[in-house]
Amino acid sequence: MSEIWKRVVPEQSRKGRLIEEGSADCQEQTQYRWVNLNPRIDYYCEYVPPTPEPQYRWVNLDPTVSGNYYCDTTTYTKYYKQQRQVSYDGGTTWQNVSPAEYQRGSAYETQSTDCGYVPPTPTPYEQQYLTFVAQENGTIQYGNIEYEVQSTPSVDYSLDGGNTWNTLLYYGTVNLSQGQKILWKGTFKPQGGTYVLKFNTSMRFNVEGNIMSLIYGDDFVDKTSLTGTVYTFEYLFNGCSGLTSAENLILPATELVHSCYAYMFNNCTSLTKAPALPAINLAKRCYSCMFSDCALTTAPVLLASVINENSYNYMFENCPLNYIKCLATDRRAFSSTNNWLSGVPSTGTFVKAASMNDWPSGASGIPSGWTVENA
Repeated sequence: MSEIWKRVVPEQSRKGRLIEEGSADCQEQTQYRWVNLNPRIDYYCEYVPPTPEPQYRWVNLDPTVSGNYYCDTTTYTKYYKQQRQVSYDGGTTWQNVSPAEYQRGSAYETQSTDCGYVPPTPTPYEQQYLTFVAQENGTIQYGNIEYEVQSTPSVDYSLDGGNTWNTLLYYGTVNLSQGQKILWKGTFKPQGGTYVLKFNTSMRFNVEGNIMSLIYGDDFVDKTSLTGTVYTFEYLFNGCSGLTSAENLILPATELVHSCYAYMFNNCTSLTKAPALPAINLAKRCYSCMFSDCALTTAPVLLASVINENSYNYMFENCPLNYIKCLATDRRAFSSTNNWLSGVPSTGTFVKAASMNDWPSGASGIPSGWTVENA
């Protein structure tokens, strides 16, 4: 009877007898490694530069761009906004750090409107004392030594914006620095034929504010009457060769009196800008020689319809005028415009009232060679 063998379940195994030595079927996988050689004998050389340390800086952003500044809303001061940057190549190139970092820098602007500052509304010139603004260092002289000093009234002046006042009795001088302002007031009402309110200086300066503070003191605002005076401001600035501008001087009187502004700016050889002349009711000699020998190229507009005796007499003599607007319709009074444009350039523009056809040609009317236009 033959033998039958079966595998046991689960299978079992064990090492049996030797079949083959050094069998290729039983070799292990090859392995590799790196070993350091003796560096005293075998080595390589290579320069490795040191890695620079990062450098940092703060840079100002453009403060004129919205959001690129900081504000102190208490003092209304505007500050630079600074952003942090880094360089990894010793400062050759820079880049903003990430995430972005900012800090407040130095002050850029005080009283900044971007930070809530609201500038005060300027006081209208009508509400300001008569004021001189020095354009250079110099001296202002008040009074006129050609006449008895007793005929010269005292005036008050201020060098601190009207906080404190000093008095000049009859005659005196005040020293000013460039940019400094001097305010004037008084209560004298001129009555005689000699000029008693008078300033003298060769210093360059501008005049502004309300002329009425010289005769109404502190109560000058809204005053428009010269009643009770004659020759009120005659010769006031006569010969002040350094006076350059009176465009912000207010002459508010609407009804003038005898010789009130006569010779007021006569021989002010540097005067290029005149004050407005709002008066519509003139008086004898009111503007006589007012701007003679000045440097005006444009005359103030003349609004009055009726020109009185000698009202415009020699008014713009020897001025380099090239433009006049005069709305007069009646110049029949004696010597009303006698030589008022004597010595002006040969060409210019004259604007007249459309209904006025009574202008003669020449120095006492419209200069020949000038272009005539209707208003």
